[in-house]
Amino acid sequence: MSGATLYCRRNGRLFRGVARPNMNDMWLLISHGLCVYVQARKLFRCEDPSAEPRRVVPGQRQRLQAEIEKALEAKKYHRVEALARVLGGSEKQEGRTDG
Repeated sequence: MSGATLYCRRNGRLFRGVARPNMNDMWLLISHGLCVYVQARKLFRCEDPSAEPRRVVPGQRQRLQAEIEKALEAKKYHRVEALARVLGGSEKQEGRTDG
C-alpha cells in the first residue's frame, strides 16, 4: 500500500495523495507538497473519482428541501426547477433512490 494513490475525506472534500506509512496506524498522504496525516481506516481506493461526490455537506438535503418549499410559496418556479436538479444530483451522489 505504500506509494499507492489513495483517497480520504478532509473537511468534507475529496483529497487524493500518495500514501506513506507512519507510526501508530497513521498514514501520510502527500499531494502537491501538502502532507496530511490520516488514520488508516479513513483511507480508501477509488476506481472512478468522477463518481465520488467532490464535497460532502452535512444537512444539504434538508436545506435544499426547505429552499424548495420557500420558492414554491413565493411562486418562483424557475428556482424550484434549479433546486430540484441540485437535489436530484446530490441524491444520486449519496446513492439514494427514495423520494
